[in-house]
Amino acid sequence: MESDPSVRIPRPTFSYESLNAEFAALSEEEQRKVLRDRYGRGDEIKETPEFISECLQQFKKEIDSIQNKEAYDIALFILPDYVESDRFRLAFLRADYFDAKAAARRMVTYWERKVDLFGTDKAFNPSISVLDFEESDYPALAAGGIRLLPHLDDHGRALLWNYPGYYHDCSVLSMTRLHWFMVHEALFNNTMSEVVQIKGVVGLAGNAFPVHLAIPFNSMTEVQQFASITASDYNSALPTRPRCYHRIAANEFGHRFFEYLLHYVVPRFRPLFSFYKSRNFWKNRFALSQCGIPPEKVPFELAGDLQFNYQQWLNDRITEDLASSVRTIRAD
Repeated sequence: MESDPSVRIPRPTFSYESLNAEFAALSEEEQRKVLRDRYGRGDEIKETPEFISECLQQFKKEIDSIQNKEAYDIALFILPDYVESDRFRLAFLRADYFDAKAAARRMVTYWERKVDLFGTDKAFNPSISVLDFEESDYPALAAGGIRLLPHLDDHGRALLWNYPGYYHDCSVLSMTRLHWFMVHEALFNNTMSEVVQIKGVVGLAGNAFPVHLAIPFNSMTEVQQFASITASDYNSALPTRPRCYHRIAANEFGHRFFEYLLHYVVPRFRPLFSFYKSRNFWKNRFALSQCGIPPEKVPFELAGDLQFNYQQWLNDRITEDLASSVRTIRAD
């Protein structure tokens, strides 16, 4: 089915040609880094015990030197063992390539953003639970416009599938909460979380099949807000490395929509984007495989072979969180 002719996307101020020009303007080393990340061959820092110990000590000095960090201080008071744990702090150090000063700023911003999103009554929990969502968030949670896929790619990176077609009638706040929830699932609530912290995340977006498309949310202004917020959170708050982003457009509507969003992406992230048109079915499967994402790890909706039952995953997660909540109440 063709896209709704009544839907109009403003003329993009940034285009795929602009993206190519930005990549060409990068230094040779910067271009090599982008390509290494895209194909899963990014440089890794050797994490020896001595190196980790030194970085953690430097991190403590840097975060102690930050004066205005109210949300962090509250988190430290309520959850000292968690906040000061090596596992938690290493996630931030890895996100900033062991730059202790940048990692400390990221952690402070992380707690500020968590309070903004979930409020003081829910922000200071070690994890994010489905029970932390408000009733107004349920449509976003049920639709699953952002999903953590069940398999890591061949290089150990988490795969987050983002489908804007499932955002309709969801608020920007609800979708941002859902995004944080899924990132936390990958980084802290998974048997392979330490691997993901080291390797980073890869984004998949779109739908390979022509469907009736509506603009996500309720206006293009909200689309802009969500794109800007998401890019900003990756840039300064979320403790992870976005390695690359693959977008597949089913038709001209989707192609123009993704092009429009590029303007609202933090410039340093734009070179990470790759774009595909769904009519190049076999070519796309091969291209993703070359990046470490074979068809068996790609959702059917993106022309892969993975049949991922999101509703079952969500039901299992709700059951798990309810059981955990009951155990906590009994312990208290």
